[in-house]
Amino acid sequence: MINKFKNNRGMTVNVICAVLMAILLVLQFVPFWHYGEAGESCSISGYIWFPSDHKELESWLISQAEDHDLNSFVGMPILVLVLSVVGSIFCLLKADQNWVGLFPLACGAAGAVAYLTIPALRLGVGWTWHLLLCIVLAVLGGYGLMQQVKEMKSV
Repeated sequence: MINKFKNNRGMTVNVICAVLMAILLVLQFVPFWHYGEAGESCSISGYIWFPSDHKELESWLISQAEDHDLNSFVGMPILVLVLSVVGSIFCLLKADQNWVGLFPLACGAAGAVAYLTIPALRLGVGWTWHLLLCIVLAVLGGYGLMQQVKEMKSV
């Protein structure tokens, strides 16, 4: 089994991507924003799936990021969530196939765009770590796809 990984860089990259996407998925559910005088906190998924339970967070986000609107906010985090779940599964089950690099590439790119363009996401604790994780995913996914192209050319 270990020889499989030594001989196939793409397979190793896919397994690493699966782990990184699983970490990104978990980060969607841990406290991300800390707000209010009582020190409340909320995760990205908690806010997206139950916005009516987080009216105080919404008020805080609007006060910090003037153009914040939940409707324009939810798309990218949901996309990252779905891509990280599906991508983790495919990167593990089809680790020997480099085309699955599309998932970490798409997940990382969507996440990076979200963290760079949505002001409310830049208000969270550790958002730079989320961004770096997304960039690494995009780079590794791209690398996996380039391995696929190299293999196709050598055949």
